[in-house]
Amino acid sequence: MKSSSAVTAVLVLVATLLVACGGGALPTAASMNVADTTAATASAAMAPGSPASAEPSSSADASLKAAAASSSSGTASLSISSSATTMTFAVTYQGTPTFVRVAIDSDQNASSGYPIGAIGADYLIENGYFYRYAGSAGSWAWTFIKPVALSQSNSVATWTVARSDLGSPNSITAVGNYDAVTSIPVSYTLQAPSGGGSGGGSGGGSGGGSSATRDPLKWPFAATSIWNMPIGAGATYVASGLHFTTTPNSTEYWYDMPQSDHERIVLTPGSPLTDIYISNVGWSGGNRCAQQGALFFQAPIPAAYVVPNSTYNNGAAILLADGLTLVQTQPFTKCAGYSYGTTMQVPYALALWEYNLQTGDGRLGAHGGSNLSTLGGTIRMGELRPGTQMQHALKVNVDSVTSLGLCTGKFSACFTWPAATADGYAANAGSGYGSATNNNNPAMKMGALLAIPASVNLTTVGLQSVPGKMLAWTLQNYGAYIVDSRGSPGFDFSIEDGAAGSKATEFQADYGFPFDGRLGYLTLTGSTGQPTPQAKWVSDIRLIIDYLRVVSNNSPASVGGGGTPLQPLAPTFQ
Repeated sequence: MKSSSAVTAVLVLVATLLVACGGGALPTAASMNVADTTAATASAAMAPGSPASAEPSSSADASLKAAAASSSSGTASLSISSSATTMTFAVTYQGTPTFVRVAIDSDQNASSGYPIGAIGADYLIENGYFYRYAGSAGSWAWTFIKPVALSQSNSVATWTVARSDLGSPNSITAVGNYDAVTSIPVSYTLQAPSGGGSGGGSGGGSGGGSSATRDPLKWPFAATSIWNMPIGAGATYVASGLHFTTTPNSTEYWYDMPQSDHERIVLTPGSPLTDIYISNVGWSGGNRCAQQGALFFQAPIPAAYVVPNSTYNNGAAILLADGLTLVQTQPFTKCAGYSYGTTMQVPYALALWEYNLQTGDGRLGAHGGSNLSTLGGTIRMGELRPGTQMQHALKVNVDSVTSLGLCTGKFSACFTWPAATADGYAANAGSGYGSATNNNNPAMKMGALLAIPASVNLTTVGLQSVPGKMLAWTLQNYGAYIVDSRGSPGFDFSIEDGAAGSKATEFQADYGFPFDGRLGYLTLTGSTGQPTPQAKWVSDIRLIIDYLRVVSNNSPASVGGGGTPLQPLAPTFQ
């Protein structure tokens, strides 16, 4: 192998470590030979995310900075390929190395990330584990992300990772490395997924995998929107008090969870203009279908799209004919046989909740309990599907009289930024927030940001279902805002039910069971006596809720808690 300045600093890796370790095996995070990696991946004791081995060994840091070696006795090469949703790295090696690695510079900035040769590594794959750089100024600090399958054959080590795990870069530079041997840097330009993909989301996430750019219809709002900002490394976590028992036949046992709050999303700017009239029926139980007042606004809505009469919230997010301006209102209705739709005059002026899909922050909208967005934070069509990963904050509804903190007599104490308000009854003595349980947790307010702390290793907490694992990842990296109250104990997520289709229907088709469930379903078993897929899903939701904490330092000046974001910011628009 031809040595170059790009790799000279890396070639020191093993020479110093071999001295420090008496010429023995390199004490990496996994501390095992490549040939042993596949079998050991399943071992909790070997996993780098376990308490005893949360990151690659710090002794590797010392060796990378030493100047004892400038050549090696072997050769290495790195090749990179990609599909619409994945990236594959292959490193050739010789013998039976102690470890094999790929160091990845995802932002093309050598001054950020860990300095390895001429690159700044933002991510590291070492043996069967995947890490994100968590240090600064060259410090050796890595956050374990998850195990990653290693295939080893004919002296080639191969890994495949989701493109979304690397944060949607346009291009990367990487080096392959085993023992004292490193490859020359390899630059690779990613191509956007063909066909545009399905997915993206209210503030983030590409249902078909990450892409170099994003479609505002599927992944709207500015990269710094609360819906797009990841949790920061500076986040401070405090107790939420959220917990649901697993005791059979207890009072809580049949609580509805997870449940879905359906958002009426219509992003069809080419559809015929439809009149939206004022109706003051609201939640009285009367007929919302018929107009009662003046024309409120006009918007392009497919003629066949129907939202039947009900007492549901039916918050709507509708894109105007310019293809960029979003308006929001509630409760929206468009009944079969009617050529028009209706809503209360909420907001009193549409401009209050009107946003540009590309430049707006998308913060406010038609969730009455908080005045937070209808579109932002929604689980969209194409998301939470096998092989995808949501990359945006979510929205949840809680039972406010049990789960939120008392704020009796002081309405302003009932909510926190980014919420702009709370429910009208929030500060009432005896019936307001926290009144049913005398909840004195001051962190639990309307608008609070909930997240799973970054220190929690999601691979070892007992998650069982595919959607549960994906949901937990999103809640750890982006969190969820409390945006509304529900009428009884339980836990709701906001999902799309609009002109593009029903997320509930898509979820059922993907996994064979409904999105909505009850706590008691976690005891359901199949013919073999094992938990059913739906039981695993409900069990995961209960477990996720147990791990949720409040990000107490979320603010306009430090969205997500501040510090280095746990994930890269959303990419530019198409």
